Amino acid sequence: MIINDTPKIFIEYLDKNYITRIQEGFSFVNMAAKIGTGDTVFIKPNLTFPRYRQGVMTSPECIESLLKSLYT
Repeated sequence: MIINDTPKIFIEYLDKNYITRIQEGFSFVNMAAKIGTGDTVFIKPNLTFPRYRQGVMTSPECIESLLKSLYT
């Protein structure tokens, strides 16, 4: 598999519609060409406190949207 190493930056306003933004970002970097069915993907959310803190930690909604995007 050949992967283009040219850096790309995706910047977009993020509201509560995580799944749309994640899918747009995946499309921007052509994620479908980089991972496929059966590949292992490591997800490292920011979990710095025992309980969720908005603006400090990755929200559960964001993680859920990421997982849904990876499975579609």
